[in-house]
Amino acid sequence: MENHYIYLIHTREFINSIEKIYKVGKTTQEPTKRIKQYPKGSKILLITNCIDCHKDEKEILKLFKRKYIQRKDIGNEYFEGDYNEMITDINQIVKSGESKESEESDESEESDNEIIDNYEEFMKHTKISNIVITNKNKQEGFIKFQNRAWREIYNTDKAVFDNNDAHILGFLKNYAFSKKFDYNKIAVDICNKCYNEDPPIYKLKFSEFIITVLDNEKLQDLILDTKSFIVKNCDNDINDHIILDYGPCNNPLDLYILSDNIDITIVDTILSSLIDYNKIRQYQKICYNILVEQTETIVFEDYDTRECLGALLSHWLSNLIYTICPYGSLYNFDKATYKKTLKINNPRVVFITTKEDDTQQAIFKQLEIIKNLGIKNIVVKYKTPNIQYNYKKYIEYINTNKDKILSLSSLQDERYLNYTYIFSNNESLFNNFLKWCCTKK
Repeated sequence: MENHYIYLIHTREFINSIEKIYKVGKTTQEPTKRIKQYPKGSKILLITNCIDCHKDEKEILKLFKRKYIQRKDIGNEYFEGDYNEMITDINQIVKSGESKESEESDESEESDNEIIDNYEEFMKHTKISNIVITNKNKQEGFIKFQNRAWREIYNTDKAVFDNNDAHILGFLKNYAFSKKFDYNKIAVDICNKCYNEDPPIYKLKFSEFIITVLDNEKLQDLILDTKSFIVKNCDNDINDHIILDYGPCNNPLDLYILSDNIDITIVDTILSSLIDYNKIRQYQKICYNILVEQTETIVFEDYDTRECLGALLSHWLSNLIYTICPYGSLYNFDKATYKKTLKINNPRVVFITTKEDDTQQAIFKQLEIIKNLGIKNIVVKYKTPNIQYNYKKYIEYINTNKDKILSLSSLQDERYLNYTYIFSNNESLFNNFLKWCCTKK
């Protein structure tokens, strides 16, 4: 029988920086094996055995998002707050899960002894809403959950992911309620009854992205068209076509993104305290070219400095791409891997980070290589200053206009007002920045 554990850890990075930031985790491995994967010097605050770590972690994250500061800039499972309270909350949720399991067990011993081995009965006890199998032998196809986009089912040879959540048995085991199933028989039955060799696939337009929004603590996938800034419902608006979520590594966006009243003038105002007008327009132009409509090849120059707040323009842009774009949309240029990677992924933008001893000729050669491969958006981060960041004026503006900025942000919570992450935190001005980037000037 598989063991399940929930843990709370204070990683070495935040111990050294004396920050009260902790990570919630789950594992079905022996705890010592999982913990060894963290940096040496990290401190385990709690390891507790539980019945279903997948369900318990979801409940814990749901509570922690309301009660503590979620540090999405680091990762979905990182939270800032009092670790003693976190331990208490985790223990209560784990105990509650054990009580529910015990009640279900007492309610019907007979039903517990019944083995479910067919598709129809299985679907009564799972959050899965639909399955399409396109290859019976390899058990490949697509799977859908209510209000979510479709996900691809890989054969077991390709599915080398944590928790095996990519092939059909992984999906069945991770997304079913506490019942006794013969998973292998169910998988075979699904392959026979849900077979469709050539299902209709909806191909997203260049300006369309799958976004995940959080509405009343429930996740929902929508299609955002950055050209019109209108959203479509994946279930109702696309006529039975399979819409694949190619997995932006996104955090759920606040539903504020759907509002018609998003103020984008605040983005211009904040940027004007940091860089000059011409640089703002160049920046907005490449953002539009990446997210809405590629009309020309654009090379945008930034300054990759370790001073003060660093290369803010590149940081905000790369975070935006990682949040709403599919995997592979952004590529950091590497001489050793570029040929294979660029041809496979066809990224929307390539970042070049130069070295201090790079000549203009060497940089120009890299640009020509990338342009010849059809890449239309390139960001060059120079080590020597080619633009002037006015950090002092920028920080002064944020400090002086806190109330105004907070009134326009998603959560209107001062805890999320951060100089570096003001346009990359969903709780701050991320939505304003996204709409600004999708506005043509």
